Amino acid sequence: MRLGKSSMVIIGTFVLILMFLLILVGIGHSKSSPEHLLQSFKETIKTNDASALKQLLISDNKSAEITKSSSQALLNYLRTHKGAYREITDSLTKAAQTKKLDSDGVLSITQQGRRYLLFKNYKLKLQTQPITVTGLRKGEQLALNADQQGIAHKGTKYGRILPGTYVLQKQLTNDLGIFVKKEKIAVWDQPITIDVNSAAWIARDASVQKAVIERINQFNSEVSIWETSEYVPTKLPSASEQFKKTQSAARMMQFEQIKGQLDEVQSAYLGMVVDPDSLTLTHFGDQWNASVDTVVSYKYGYKLKKEKQMKDDSYQRGINFRLVYDKNQKRWLVNGISDNYITLQTASLWTHKKKLSVPNPVVHTWPADKQPNL
Repeated sequence: MRLGKSSMVIIGTFVLILMFLLILVGIGHSKSSPEHLLQSFKETIKTNDASALKQLLISDNKSAEITKSSSQALLNYLRTHKGAYREITDSLTKAAQTKKLDSDGVLSITQQGRRYLLFKNYKLKLQTQPITVTGLRKGEQLALNADQQGIAHKGTKYGRILPGTYVLQKQLTNDLGIFVKKEKIAVWDQPITIDVNSAAWIARDASVQKAVIERINQFNSEVSIWETSEYVPTKLPSASEQFKKTQSAARMMQFEQIKGQLDEVQSAYLGMVVDPDSLTLTHFGDQWNASVDTVVSYKYGYKLKKEKQMKDDSYQRGINFRLVYDKNQKRWLVNGISDNYITLQTASLWTHKKKLSVPNPVVHTWPADKQPNL
């Protein structure tokens, strides 16, 4: 039986459609294979295409979301760690050939649903790593941010972070304030441990160094007033209560013994040199303490009643200052001093020395009605 022309057209069309579908199935199958996934992965590394790489990845933990930023972090790591890149591509190639899915590696091939209902959909699964924080003191809080993505935490367990190279921002909050520090970290096949060591961290903070140095400088100015006011404790507002009471009591006793022989006393604070690198912070009994080396300079003179000339007893003295942080006043207070026997010549060798000079030193006198003549 001969087929009509219309029947031949229908059969031909059907055959063409069937062939087209078979071609689509073949293409779809090849593009949905683990081998094609691996090839696409290699291409994104070669072209440094974070957006394309993001489409190939899934995370093993819902709390660590795949973003363009985290994909770029992975790219940065693999493009700078050639050994890790070769190792992971070799592992993925073997997995693709043997159809071994969901291995324990940093990157593994996994099936995630189907594409167009027909083809298996494969992704590269990233193994996240936990972050553990050590060294936090009671009352301190640490917030972590990796490439501007906040990292959630519970207690000292921070989780989880995807493989890659990140700029980690650490924000520490405690009694002394809020402190931010950045560092580069590489995350791969090992958990991350961050040791806070807040005392060493904060000792290098510019704002803390500035506050400590300014408090010592203010205290030194007060000393000249204190020395010419018969050592009244209230003349040292930049000192702790314990320090100014004990020091004043001892000096007042000495002053009373020689007061009858004195005609006048004059004192002026000239300035100091500070070694910020020597600043050390410690924390004991819920109290922050600081110590730092300085060399201070004073113009000082006195005249005895039986003498006509003022005796110049000016000095430069190497002093180690000890301070405590008053949480109520929210400021540092001088709490102790001791000789460190450092000279100005030695201080000139300090790498990051800070020199503070008083432009127009005020000469304070005892009694107050005496005219300065130092």
